[in-house]
Amino acid sequence: MLRHFAEYVMRGRRQAIIIALLFTFIPLMGWVSDAIVALVTLRKGPKEGAIVLIWVILPSIVVALLGYPELWIYDIIGGSVAVYGLALVLRRTGSWAFVLQISMLLGVAAVAVVHMFDPDIFEQSVKEITSVYNDYKTYFHLDVEPEVVDQTALLFAKFAVGTQVALMLIVDWFNIFIARWEQSALYNPQGLSSELQNLRLGLIPIVLLVLVLIAALSGVAVAVDAMPIVVLPFIMAGLSLVHDLVTVRKLSKRWLLVFYSLLILFFIYMAGLLVIAVVADHWLNFRRKLQTQ
Repeated sequence: MLRHFAEYVMRGRRQAIIIALLFTFIPLMGWVSDAIVALVTLRKGPKEGAIVLIWVILPSIVVALLGYPELWIYDIIGGSVAVYGLALVLRRTGSWAFVLQISMLLGVAAVAVVHMFDPDIFEQSVKEITSVYNDYKTYFHLDVEPEVVDQTALLFAKFAVGTQVALMLIVDWFNIFIARWEQSALYNPQGLSSELQNLRLGLIPIVLLVLVLIAALSGVAVAVDAMPIVVLPFIMAGLSLVHDLVTVRKLSKRWLLVFYSLLILFFIYMAGLLVIAVVADHWLNFRRKLQTQ
């Protein structure tokens, strides 16, 4: 079904604009519009992608100007425009690793800008988290000690901006993944699988990870807030490594089920192991060693 959908979108500019614009008005389906922008950009280039992008963001611009300025960040810049830009990166480089690296740099820069222009962002985040709890505690019959609520709010507020940016990046990557999958299904079967299984981060993300980690351990607020963004690409690269190892060793898919079960149950510890594995893979190249055995 998705294949037929992609074929229709690829028939011409008018079809792409109509379908993309239509999905912008369907609640919770706006991401489809961004995926269409990415697909057109990947297949037909920056000009055609930009034309569809303009039509996609036009309704959000109108609504933002009518009194919803948060749409500039969440829907327009962090959503559609970011997807378009990252799709251009993938089109020109053919490298998911480069997409992750650019995303990491832009995400860290976004956190730094927020902290620069809003020095009180931590206090605001604490108030917002506490307010959300107070709004829902009656509805869900929550009964938590005020001290625990305060401590939890203080903890999560340290990562509030970085977590929001990381979530936006996940949605952006998902849209680009869907677009690349559709492009691969139509024009280059097995192309996406090969790209994802060979995803290896370079030295720049590793250096940035070390610098941000040192700064975070030193108590630098911006570095602490940026940790979710810096770690996220390593988790994605780690997932690629695990899938490729299972394929190369011809292991049962049950190993993936066990792995993802452990990842869900012990996320922090498993995420740490994935980061270590990706850093080690940069120098040891586990894939090549296994292929030569």
